[in-house]
Amino acid sequence: MIDDSWIAEGEPWPDESDEHLGANIRAIKALPPRVKANYTKVEKAKNLVSDLSYKLRNAQFELDELQNGELNEVRQALASAVGIDPGNLYLGSWDCLHSPTGSCFYNGLKDQCLDFCLLCGGPDERK
Repeated sequence: MIDDSWIAEGEPWPDESDEHLGANIRAIKALPPRVKANYTKVEKAKNLVSDLSYKLRNAQFELDELQNGELNEVRQALASAVGIDPGNLYLGSWDCLHSPTGSCFYNGLKDQCLDFCLLCGGPDERK
């Protein structure tokens, strides 16, 4: 197995005379220069993708937190406006033109099948 720990620091492919390679020297000497260059590019690209994936995942967590906070505010306001407990207010998946979230809200206490949106009255025939 080739010691590729030097890639993490972004260094160029090590020279065959590099002492830290030890037993890997024969393997490195056997590789054509094109393979060495491509290996380095691939490893750098993998590191970049990994870094971007990490940043994207963190951004998604932040977005989810913001949306959940906003949804809870909407749920509290709507529950207060229609006079029900916020725990009985359910967000559906049907589109609703009257909803600030874009989806229907249901009173789970009186409408256990979640058939009638509190804002638009639908879905009629499941929209």
